[in-house]
Amino acid sequence: MPEKIENMDNVSKKIIEDAQNEAGKIIESARKNAAEIIEDANAKRERKLKSAEIEAQSLYKKSYDLEISKAKSAMEQEILMQKIELVNSLLNKSVSKIVSDYSPEYEKFLEKTLKNLNITGGSYQIGKSEQFITDNIVKKIAGSLKLSRQQQEPDFDHGIKIFDGKKEFSISAETLIITKIDDIRIELAQFLFEKE
Repeated sequence: MPEKIENMDNVSKKIIEDAQNEAGKIIESARKNAAEIIEDANAKRERKLKSAEIEAQSLYKKSYDLEISKAKSAMEQEILMQKIELVNSLLNKSVSKIVSDYSPEYEKFLEKTLKNLNITGGSYQIGKSEQFITDNIVKKIAGSLKLSRQQQEPDFDHGIKIFDGKKEFSISAETLIITKIDDIRIELAQFLFEKE
């Protein structure tokens, strides 16, 4: 029997040894699998972080570009408004200067315009604030036209209005400038800002 016990001990030892070897192999395999899983997870995490970083940079650049674009647009709008104000201010000063400074050219302009109306007679009114057109100047520029002054109060400030039946003609430097204002603005803006 002792031999049987010894064989049993040897078999038991062998089983235990085989079980320990198998357990070692399983543990080693589990460690390898765990290392591979951890390595794979770390690689996935790095890829996701890199992708998120690229996306964040892209979003930041888009947001940055959008804000820069908005700022540039606002500045360009402000500059444009200042240019428009400058052009309008110059036009207003020019009209005031033309209206307030009587010159022979202004008288020639009135005479030429009156002749171009192709009327034979009628009546006229002089603007409430008109400083240079007088009854004498009207008679001078009218020539052979028979024009009489209307007695009612005028409803305009500058220049002269000629009435021929149902037709009404307004003649003044302001009227001329207003009819050409868009062309004048364009030419003035080109002259002032052509280098931009």
